[in-house]
Amino acid sequence: MPDLDRPRCAIYMLRDDAMSWWKGAKLTVDLAMLTWEEFKKIFYDQYCTANVRTELKREFLTLKQGDHSMRDYIHKFERGCYFVLLNSGDAEENICHIVDGLRTTLKHDVRLAKPKQ
Repeated sequence: MPDLDRPRCAIYMLRDDAMSWWKGAKLTVDLAMLTWEEFKKIFYDQYCTANVRTELKREFLTLKQGDHSMRDYIHKFERGCYFVLLNSGDAEENICHIVDGLRTTLKHDVRLAKPKQ
């Protein structure tokens, strides 16, 4: 999806308080030229403080599967990717990170399979 279309799709999904917030926030931006990175900065400044982002980054960087199902673990990993870009989104780095957090019993089997993006 083109970068300039991404904010419009996100705005379409806003509801309730977020939509009310956007009605005021859009007065300060040129929607035709609003990039995804600019929209995320505006949105995160409103709804995700620096302290919250720092905590989400810490949580992601120390993420372990533990007692979570594989589905829950993958969900937490994917959510964390929004807040922490590992090696600029490098697929191999992401694979290493997710495998390192697996339960020991799974980690061994997955490493033997040599996962690739």
